[in-house]
Amino acid sequence: MNDDPVFASRALNLGARGYVTKNDNPYILLEAIKTVMEGKLFIMPKMAEALSSNSAAKKDDIWTQLTDRERQIFKLLGAGQDLREIADTVGVSHKTIANACSIIKNKFGLRSIAELTQKAFEYKGMI
Repeated sequence: MNDDPVFASRALNLGARGYVTKNDNPYILLEAIKTVMEGKLFIMPKMAEALSSNSAAKKDDIWTQLTDRERQIFKLLGAGQDLREIADTVGVSHKTIANACSIIKNKFGLRSIAELTQKAFEYKGMI
């Protein structure tokens, strides 16, 4: 997985019991699997330190900034739907979706729907 604490925080908040980054020693993976199978939590010491000392991991976590509806819209953007399709899926007007997208853009400091769509696509695997 990614070695950014934001990704580790997200995975753990979603119920992951272990986290090994792609830059960790591959032999550690076996230890991680055994530890998790024993019902324990496995996080590399370097990542655990980053998570405990880096409160930005929670602040920057995309999911803590969005409401449930905004998460739903963000997920649909990441799946490739345009605003009209999202409006149909959610059962609201196109204008409501456009307004929600403006709010989401502001939360992330983005300037355009294209930037928002790109960000949603980047996070697609995390949704």
